[in-house]
Amino acid sequence: MEVEKPKPAPKPDVPAEIPTKCVTSRIKTQVNCKVKFIDFEGRSDGESIKRILAAVLKPRQMVIVHGTPDASRHLAEFCRDSQDMGVSQIFVPGIGETVDATSERHIYQVKLKDALVTAAQFSKAKDAELAWIDAIIDIQTNADKEQVAMLEPMVNKPPHIPVFINEPRLSDLRQVLNKSGIQAEFNGGVLVCNNKVAIRRNASGTVQVDGTVCDDYYKVRNLLYSMYAII
Repeated sequence: MEVEKPKPAPKPDVPAEIPTKCVTSRIKTQVNCKVKFIDFEGRSDGESIKRILAAVLKPRQMVIVHGTPDASRHLAEFCRDSQDMGVSQIFVPGIGETVDATSERHIYQVKLKDALVTAAQFSKAKDAELAWIDAIIDIQTNADKEQVAMLEPMVNKPPHIPVFINEPRLSDLRQVLNKSGIQAEFNGGVLVCNNKVAIRRNASGTVQVDGTVCDDYYKVRNLLYSMYAII
């Protein structure tokens, strides 16, 4: 007995792109609700700012901006009355107002004589070059009848103690020593070099070099000096 299978229903013809139409219009609606402003921001409030200033930052000078006039004046009065802060100057400028927050008032512009610049021995310290200068200030009058302070070299220069600028880390010194063929390892916070020289930083922060008088001692000392700007 044969059973005839049902024939599948014909698929409807679906167009490749369905035609659409966008219609826009502007209408006025009445909003039947209340709009309420909540004064909340994801930043520190007044009490938190006071605690941070008094306990953590303790600034010497302050310029208070980005606040209402009443809130800015209130914060300024709090900082002036606070015994834990000791703020010397507090500025509360208005919109478009400029303030002079210079901490050093006795700053003068001087010019160096060519002979003084030529004789100066500059040492590189990071992104700057420094030099020790012994000079005399000479006030002169230029063509515009303005007084200009000139620095002239001294005839008899007094001796001065060399100044070491930069604070090299012992870990950086260890890399310099190893690259120069000196075995340097830390032992209890002390950098031991070839088992002959010990470098440590004392309580005052000064780098101290100890060891026997030998070639390694002078080589280590010279490599340490090369990390400073000595003037």
